Amino acid sequence: MHDRHGVDTLIEEGRQFLELEDYDRAIAVGKRIERARHSYAFELMALAHAGRGNLQEAIATLERGVKLAPSVWLLWQLLGNYYSDTSRWNDAQQAYLRARECPNADESSIDYNVALALLREGKTADALRHCDRVSSPELQLKKSALRIDIYAASGDTAKAVQYAEQVFAEAITVGEENLDEEEAAGIAGVCSAYAHAVWKQGDANQALQLAWQAISWWKHQETAMWLIREIENKRSCCAKHHRLIIEGVWPEPIESKEEAQGFFVTYEVVAESPEEAFDLAVRFEPECVRESLRADECEVLDEVAEVPKGVYYVSGYHQFPIPSPRVSHE
Repeated sequence: MHDRHGVDTLIEEGRQFLELEDYDRAIAVGKRIERARHSYAFELMALAHAGRGNLQEAIATLERGVKLAPSVWLLWQLLGNYYSDTSRWNDAQQAYLRARECPNADESSIDYNVALALLREGKTADALRHCDRVSSPELQLKKSALRIDIYAASGDTAKAVQYAEQVFAEAITVGEENLDEEEAAGIAGVCSAYAHAVWKQGDANQALQLAWQAISWWKHQETAMWLIREIENKRSCCAKHHRLIIEGVWPEPIESKEEAQGFFVTYEVVAESPEEAFDLAVRFEPECVRESLRADECEVLDEVAEVPKGVYYVSGYHQFPIPSPRVSHE
C-alpha cells in the first residue's frame, strides 16, 4: 500500500518534471504513480509522451488509462484532444461524450474542446454552437479567440475582424500589470486570432504587427509564431533546424527574490547559421534583457530546405541566482 502523502509528493514531483520539460523523468515518476494505483499516472505519462512529440504513445497510454479508470473525465478529455490532434474526429467526439458522462465533469472545458475539434473538422456551425455553451469565466478569453477562428473559417472574415477588434479592446483594458501567465496567454490567444483574421482579410502588415503584439504578451503563442514565419516568408535551400540555448540576465530581481536572476531558455529555429538562429530568436525576448543575451549552446539537428525560417518552439525560463559581488575592504 502507498500512503496518500507519498502519492501526493510523487504527483507534485511529476508536475515539476513536466514544467521543466524533463519528459523521461516525468514518465519514470508516472510509472511509480501507476504502481500506487492513482489515475494521474496516465495523464502525466501521456503529457510527457506528447511533449516528446509521440502522440501515438500518448494515445495508447490514455486508452489504457480509461480502461482502468473509466470515471475520470480528464483522461477522456485528454484522449479526445489527442484524437483531434491526429484527425480522428469520430473517436475524439466519442471520447468527449464519455468525458461528459463522468462525475464532476467540467462541461465548459469539454464544450470548448468539442468546438475546437469540430472547427478542425470543418464543421463551423456545430463548432459555434458548442463554443456558445462555454460558460466558465476562466475560459472566456479562449472562447473569444475560438469564436474569431470559427468566424474566419466560415468565410466571414469581416465579421471575424469586427468581433476580434471588440474583444481585444476589452481584453487589454485589464492592463498589463499583475497578470498571471494564464491571463497573459489568453490575451495573446485573442490577439493572434485577431492577427490571423486580419491576414485572411488581406492586410499582412497589420497582421504581422498583431502577431508580434501577441508574442509580447506570451511568447509561446503558436499561431502568432506561425503567422510571423508565414508573413515574413524567409526561405533558403541551405536552412537547417537549430536547437539553441540562450543565456541572459533579468535587469532586476524577480518577485520576492533578493538576488538578480540569470536564465536559460531553449529555442528551436530554422535558419542558415547559428548566428542567424540567434538573431531570429532574440526578437522573442523582452527588450529589457536583450543586451544580456548570448548563445550558450547550439545544436544543428537536420537540414530543412525551403521550410520558412523562424522560431518554431520556445521553452520556459530556467532561472538561477546571480549572487551580488562581494565588496572587499581596502
